[in-house]
Amino acid sequence: MGKVNKQIVKGKISIIFLSRIADLNDRKKELQKAGNPKPIGLIYNFSELALGIEMRNATITAIMRCQSLPLFTTILKCLDTFDLDLKTFGKLYLEIPDNKALAHCQKMEKLYPGKKTK
Repeated sequence: MGKVNKQIVKGKISIIFLSRIADLNDRKKELQKAGNPKPIGLIYNFSELALGIEMRNATITAIMRCQSLPLFTTILKCLDTFDLDLKTFGKLYLEIPDNKALAHCQKMEKLYPGKKTK
């Protein structure tokens, strides 16, 4: 196996997590529109995710902005909170083209300059 481009890995993880948060946020809005309360534990933004996995908000924000590569334990905590299993995560990860992940990571670096990525 060749050398792994960390920007691609960060980009794919960010895309998956941002997509999941967006989906859950849409669900929250649908529930509110129907007059139903938000279910306890529904993750719909970075702060809710950080609270749900007992991590600093800055850590989650750095992952979403492709500023840091998360530890595997952090990925597992996020997946558990998102109610995703490793198989589904792996499938989603492999479906994202490398060029899309790289472009996403580069876009995030332009949107949120200042912090050097690891």
